[in-house]
Amino acid sequence: MSEKVTESPGEEPLPVLPGFREMALRRMSEDRARLIAELAERRRAAGLSQTEVAARMGTSQSAVARLETENVDVRTSTLQRYAAAVDSRITLHVTSATAESNRIGEQS
Repeated sequence: MSEKVTESPGEEPLPVLPGFREMALRRMSEDRARLIAELAERRRAAGLSQTEVAARMGTSQSAVARLETENVDVRTSTLQRYAAAVDSRITLHVTSATAESNRIGEQS
């Protein structure tokens, strides 16, 4: 029998989907890694060192290095400060994960 989660008294219980949390965390980690890789590439293309970006962000070079090389859960505001430091901007939007998966499958 599958486990159920109830949001509020009187509401129908919601099914717990096995593996959903892990899949969502993996997808978020992959998206974050792609974004950070693009920001690091923009830094290099602009001829900026990690130290220069750190100074523009108001942080340390080691913090920028950790951001670029480690799989850390970073705040959106930190990514926005990094983007501004490399003369870029991050825009957030919501898309259907199903539609995205289908589009990727069509390209294969």
